[in-house]
Amino acid sequence: MNTNISESLESPVSSFSPPKLLDSCSRKFDKKITILLLFIYASLELGNGAISISFLVDSLLNYPSNDTLKSISAVLASVLLIVPFLILLVHSEPKWYVSAMIFLYGIFSIFYTIFEPSTAQDVMMFLSTITYTLLHYGGILYLSFWFPSSKLYTRIILVFLVSYIFRCFNEIVDIADLDLDTGYEYTPILVIYNYVGASVVIIVSIVSIFLLKGYPENSKFLTEDEKKNAIEVLSAERGLISDVKGRALQIFKGFRNKNVYIKSLIYALMGISSIVLNNYYTQIILNEITNNEDVFNSTDYRLYYASLLSLSASYVFGAILLLFTKSIKRINVGLTIMFGFAILFSIVTVLISKLSKQYVAVFVAGLIMNIFNSAIQIHIFALLFAFTNNPSTRIFSMPAFLLSVSILNLIFGGIFRLAKSDVFNLVLGIMIMPITAAFTYYTQ
Repeated sequence: MNTNISESLESPVSSFSPPKLLDSCSRKFDKKITILLLFIYASLELGNGAISISFLVDSLLNYPSNDTLKSISAVLASVLLIVPFLILLVHSEPKWYVSAMIFLYGIFSIFYTIFEPSTAQDVMMFLSTITYTLLHYGGILYLSFWFPSSKLYTRIILVFLVSYIFRCFNEIVDIADLDLDTGYEYTPILVIYNYVGASVVIIVSIVSIFLLKGYPENSKFLTEDEKKNAIEVLSAERGLISDVKGRALQIFKGFRNKNVYIKSLIYALMGISSIVLNNYYTQIILNEITNNEDVFNSTDYRLYYASLLSLSASYVFGAILLLFTKSIKRINVGLTIMFGFAILFSIVTVLISKLSKQYVAVFVAGLIMNIFNSAIQIHIFALLFAFTNNPSTRIFSMPAFLLSVSILNLIFGGIFRLAKSDVFNLVLGIMIMPITAAFTYYTQ
C-alpha cells in the first residue's frame, strides 16, 4: 500500500509541534462560534429552492431535461463564484460575509415560495443555490479560522450532523405531501412551513450580525493570555491570524494541490454510487406499488417514503458513526473498514433485490451501505480542512475541491442518464467503490 496519502493526511501541519490551544479558549470558541454556526447551518436547511452539489446526480437521473439544465447552471454558477467570494471573505470581516449570505438566502427562499412555477421562481432557485453553496462552504472555512486541526475535525462532523438532521426534517415535510398518483400537493400547510422556514433563516442572519466574531486576534471575550495562545497556535498551523488579508490570492494555489483532487474524487464517487444504487432499489419498491395498485400495501408505501429519506438520513448516521469511532486516529484503518462495509452491503443490497421481494431487507441493506458511503464522504471532507502537509494552501483548496466534485458529478450523471440501463447503473454503481478504494491507497 502506498503511504504517501497516509503521510499527507496524518503528518503534522508543520515541521515542529505547535503549542496546544488552551481548553478555556476551545470552550469560549465553541460557545461564541461553533454553537451559533450550528444554528446557522440548521436554518440553512429550512430554506427553499437550493440545489445541493452532492445531489446533482439525482437531478440528472430523475428530472426532466429542462429542470436538469437549470440545476446544472445554478451549480456551475456557484462554483465559478466561490473564488471571488472566498477572496472577499478573507479580505473582509468574516461575520459580515456569513450574515449577508444567509440573509440573502432567506430572502430568495421567501420569493421562491411566493412565485408560482415560472421564470421568476427559476431565478430564485438559481440565486438560492448560489447563496446556499457559498454559505455552506464559506461557513466551514470561517470555522477553520478558530480551531487548530486537532479540534477542527470533530466540529466539521457536527456541522454535517446538524445540517442533515434538519434536511431530513425538511424532506419529511415534503414527503408528507407526496401523492404517488398526482405528485406533490402544494398544500397551505406546506406553504406556511416554507414561509416560516425562510423567515427563520432571516432572523438567524440578523442575530448572527451581532453575535458572530471576526478573528481570534480581535476577540474581546478572550483574556490576554488566551488571545496570545490562540494567535500563536493558529498562526503556527495556518498563518491565518496576522497575515490572512495578504494571502487571499493563495486561493489559486489550491488548484496545484494534488491531494485536493484525490479527496474530491473519493468524495464525489462515493456519493454518486450511493445515489445510483439508492435510486435503483427505491424504484423497485415504487414499481411494486404501481404494479399492484388494486392491492393496498401500507408496508410498501412506508418503505418507499423511507427510501426517499434514506440518503439524507445516512449522512446523519454516518456523522454519528465518525463521532463515536474516532477514525481520525487511524486514518487508513478507518477508511479500509468503511470501504469494506460499503462494498459488502452494496453487493448485498443488489443481490437481495434481485433474488427476492423482501423489500424490508433491501431497504435495511441499502441504508447500511449508504451510511458507510456517507461516513467516507464526511471523513474525507473533514480531512481536507483538518490535515495536510501544506498549510499555506490548505484552507484555500475549497474552490478546486468544489470544481472537481461538480465536474465528476456532471460526467457520471450524464453517463448514467444517457445509458438508461439498470444493469449498467448497477455494475458501474458497485464498481465505483473498489475503484475508488484502490485509487485512494495506490495513487502517487
